[in-house]
Amino acid sequence: MSLRDAARAACVSHGFLRSWRCFPNLIISIGSLGINENASDDDEIKRDFICRVNQIMQNHSGMGVKTLIIQTYPCSNLHPCYVDRWLRSAITPGIREIKVSMFECGEIKYNFPGSLLSSEIRSSIQTFLLAECSFHCAAQVGCMSSLTNLDLRSVNITGEELYSFLSNSCALEQFRLCNCNDIICLKIPCLLQKLDILDD
Repeated sequence: MSLRDAARAACVSHGFLRSWRCFPNLIISIGSLGINENASDDDEIKRDFICRVNQIMQNHSGMGVKTLIIQTYPCSNLHPCYVDRWLRSAITPGIREIKVSMFECGEIKYNFPGSLLSSEIRSSIQTFLLAECSFHCAAQVGCMSSLTNLDLRSVNITGEELYSFLSNSCALEQFRLCNCNDIICLKIPCLLQKLDILDD
């Protein structure tokens, strides 16, 4: 390769790296990472998944993320420190969509940290999906002024916690609730004037 071609290749790779560090859509799953779930044993798949996601999060600046989707299937019981670190890296001001789908085999579910939802972050989130985890800090989250779509699937949350969360989400238009067995009585705040779809 000539010096000129090498210089061009270096410019292209630096340009790609700069654009990747601000890539707006982070979709983290076995499929998107190119991991063959049938190729190895479960522990090897989990190690590969953790290694690749760590590399992505270390190379991404965290700035400019609009969509974050994390699906951990078939990696069961990931240590919370990994998931917390990934969420802290990607959930930044300006994010619009957060979808976290955990895959749990045991009794202990991942507890989504409400401390990540600062006032600046809460003001931009439009879509929020949690699956197979706990969300016990929901009552303390605060105002979700832009949230229009809420989806909770197999989430440990009480009726009181959910009511407090909904009371701070006055722009909500769509709400889906599935297999949230800790809710004995579902109350919908009357201030949700825009709520059009309630699905269970």
